[in-house]
Amino acid sequence: MNDAFTNFNCRLRDVGGRVTAIIDDNYGIGPPSELFAANTQFAIELATVGLEAQPSKAECYIDEAYRNADWHTARGDIPEGILKNADGTPAQMIMARHLGVQQLATYPRYAWVCGCIS
Repeated sequence: MNDAFTNFNCRLRDVGGRVTAIIDDNYGIGPPSELFAANTQFAIELATVGLEAQPSKAECYIDEAYRNADWHTARGDIPEGILKNADGTPAQMIMARHLGVQQLATYPRYAWVCGCIS
């Protein structure tokens, strides 16, 4: 698991992104195409040590200004996640299942993806 996580982090670090994990949840940020490619490779590497990424628990987000055909192609089947303020406006955050939220305003051109491992 540690090698897979380290490789995931290095792939994102090389393009200005990063990844972190809290227990079995991981959070990556980076340019969309690189982020989703690194996330896919992470799932492959997890499988080699008997672990499984849980795509049904994954979510992703990018500022609406950067959602285009390339974004939707890169994210594939990972659903977009967003929280709303009490008035219904976007909160510029992604839901991190069971753990609260992560602020996104600092990196509007970057995508966030969160996932769960079992």
